Amino acid sequence: MAKLYFKYGAMGSSKTAQALITRFNYMELGMSVWLIKPSVDTRDGADVIKSRIGLEARAQGSHPPRAGRSPPHPSADPSRATTHP
Repeated sequence: MAKLYFKYGAMGSSKTAQALITRFNYMELGMSVWLIKPSVDTRDGADVIKSRIGLEARAQGSHPPRAGRSPPHPSADPSRATTHP
């Protein structure tokens, strides 16, 4: 069964960078990661999550993938859930 981890912290505490690093580590182990962000966040593009230190990755909007099956390690970017365009 998939696990969902919720990480929180103050602004500037590298939540986005840690999510992208965790995604990289899972992919290095051959695991799949479902990187999602709110569909209203279009700051860096509709399908891009970007950290302040320059890490970035493609993500899906807040809707699940069409295949009907989500990968075993979903990773959401919580810091972007409350931002406004």
